[in-house]
Amino acid sequence: MSKPLKLITFGLVISLAVFLLVLQLPQFGLLLLIIPGLYIWLGFSLPTNTGYIAGSIYFVLTTLLVAHPFGMMVGLFGGLIPVAMTIVAKRDYLEDALVKTVIMAYVAFIASHYFFDRMHGIDLFEIYLESIRLVITQMQSTGSDTAGLFTTLSESYLSVLFMLATGYSLLVFIMAAILKRYKLIEWQVQPFYTFRFKGFSFLQFGLIMIGMAILSSLELPFRLVGQNGWRFMMTLFSIQGISVAYFFLKRKKVSTPVSWLVLLVSLAMPFVNSLISLLGFSDSLFDFRKLEALK
Repeated sequence: MSKPLKLITFGLVISLAVFLLVLQLPQFGLLLLIIPGLYIWLGFSLPTNTGYIAGSIYFVLTTLLVAHPFGMMVGLFGGLIPVAMTIVAKRDYLEDALVKTVIMAYVAFIASHYFFDRMHGIDLFEIYLESIRLVITQMQSTGSDTAGLFTTLSESYLSVLFMLATGYSLLVFIMAAILKRYKLIEWQVQPFYTFRFKGFSFLQFGLIMIGMAILSSLELPFRLVGQNGWRFMMTLFSIQGISVAYFFLKRKKVSTPVSWLVLLVSLAMPFVNSLISLLGFSDSLFDFRKLEALK
C-alpha cells in the first residue's frame, strides 16, 4: 500500500470513528475538534489533488451513509473545507488564504441552510428567530428597552452566518498554526503580526461608505445588502485589527499567551470589538505598522 493511500485510510478510519462516537455519546462532542485538525494535517501531507479526494470521501460518507443532518455538517466543516483551506494556503499569502476560506465557509453555511430545509425540513432561520425571541423575552424581564430589536436582529441573519464563517475560518487557521508550531506540517507563512489586507485609497474608502449608506437608506431588500455588507467588512477587518494590536503588544514585549488572552477578551466585548474592527479598517488606509517602523 502506497504512503498516500495509508494516510487517507488512517484519516478516514480515525475521523469516522470520532464522528460515530459523538453520534452515540454527544457528551464527547469536543472530540469533533480532532477532525478538522486531522484533515489539515492530511491536506499538507498529501499532494493537492489527493488531499482534496480524502476530504471529499469523508464528506460523502458522513452525508450519505449516516441518516442524520449532522453528518453533512461534520463532513463539510470537519473534512472538506479544512482540506480546501490547505490547498489555498500552499500557494497564497495568509490574507488571501484566509479570505478565500471565509468565503468557502460562508457558502457552506448558506448551502447547509438549504440542505437542512429541503432534505430534513429543518428551517435554520426559524430556529434563529426563536432564539432571538427567547433573548428578547429575557431582556424584557429585566426591564431593558427592546423596541425594534427583533427586526434589526432578524435582518442580520446573513451577517450572523458570515460571522460564524469568519470564526470557523480563524479556528481552522489556529489549528494549522498549532500543527506548524509542533512541526507536524510544513507551511511557509508570514507571521500573523504582519497580516494586512490590501490597502484602500481614500477614493475607494469614500465610494464604499457612500455605497453602503445609500443601500442602507433604501427599502428592502436593498437595505439588507447595505447593512449586511457593512457588517461583513467590519467582521473581516476585525482580523486585521487583531493583527495590528498583536503587533504593538509584541513591540511592548508582552508574552504571546497574555497577548492572545487580552485580544480574545477584547473580542468578547462588543464596544471594544467595534474599535478593533475600526483599527483594522484604518490600518488599510494608513498602515500603522509601516508608520511605526519609520519612527
